[in-house]
Amino acid sequence: MMTDTPPSPLTPFLQPGEELLWTGEPDREVMLKTLGKRKQGLFVPLVAAAVVGIFVWANWETVADLEITGLPVSADSFLPLVGAAAFIGLIFFLRRGSDRGHVESLFYGITDQRVLIVRKAELYEAVTPDKMQWVKLEDRLGAKGHHDIIWDKRRIPGSQENPTPLQIEQSRIGFKALADGPAVMAQIEAWRDKHRAAADQVARAALEALESDPGHPRLAHPRLSFSLPTPAGWEVTVRIKKVVFGKTGVDLNADKWTSPERTGDWNVIRLRNVAANAEVMLEVAESKPVATYDSMADPSVPGFIKKVMQVVDSDKHVTLNGLDGFRVDVALSGAGQTEMALGQSSDLVKSTMRQYVFHDGMFQYYMTATWPSDNDTQAATCQAIMDRVSWCPTLTA
Repeated sequence: MMTDTPPSPLTPFLQPGEELLWTGEPDREVMLKTLGKRKQGLFVPLVAAAVVGIFVWANWETVADLEITGLPVSADSFLPLVGAAAFIGLIFFLRRGSDRGHVESLFYGITDQRVLIVRKAELYEAVTPDKMQWVKLEDRLGAKGHHDIIWDKRRIPGSQENPTPLQIEQSRIGFKALADGPAVMAQIEAWRDKHRAAADQVARAALEALESDPGHPRLAHPRLSFSLPTPAGWEVTVRIKKVVFGKTGVDLNADKWTSPERTGDWNVIRLRNVAANAEVMLEVAESKPVATYDSMADPSVPGFIKKVMQVVDSDKHVTLNGLDGFRVDVALSGAGQTEMALGQSSDLVKSTMRQYVFHDGMFQYYMTATWPSDNDTQAATCQAIMDRVSWCPTLTA
């Protein structure tokens, strides 16, 4: 007689039409054993001290009547020491229970759209291909033959001077303590390759359309009359920015992107191939020249900035569709879209950012394009968009 396959713990979290490709879970005993391995040496003696301490505390009247010899402290001092040992042991015992609860409730999954982690029957992590900017297969410390697959490392909240083993574990986002880590890693890489290929196909189609159609559909600013081509498959959003590029200030509207159809009050436009992390952005502001070639192309920046940003090429005099300015190319390296965790290197993600700055005597135009450094298709498409920007006719006449 056939029996129904029990549903996966991930099934309730699937979106309509989403297909579950793989599901798994950590080797729980291995994960618990290696959780904060360096800090487990005191666990057993402290728990033993807690048990003895609680017993002595509960039976102190009996113990106090005993003639205990050979103690390095008096009987009156013995009670506080026992209480302290019991308290410390209890903390370690409760922490151990928290660790076990974390480990026993973890489930992993790969779908055709996302990578999922479920913890305590709640969706703990859901990563789409464009958000997984790097992924590493690491040996599980203290567990030969087991691996972790890590794709994000987050800053530990609060003080990082003495994080708990569980905090350290939770700062590393991914699939942990897998007995078949290399096989799962191969599935994730195939999943990423498939989505990268789809993003490149969008870029190639956009590039061909731009090169073959001089009258490609464009979005024009309602007041200043400059315009950009809008490739099919690329997200188009706009926003208002009041802090001029190159000046210090708080941009309160930094995350308030909206569609052009919803507002005519904007001075920043962004075109994005979301799946490929490629974008072109143009910012226009009425101001004196703020961003200068000397300030932007100067390689003598502080050391900590050099670790994530390096000028790799520049051109002091460029002309783009009748407007004069300069260009600076910067190589970017970092940890992706989230903060780096303690001890994490900053070279996991490599992108190129091309920056153009123009000024017509009244307005400053700051145009940037960003693409993965190893992706020539995205680079060519971004450049084609920038090459086809049209300025206000009165400015270039």
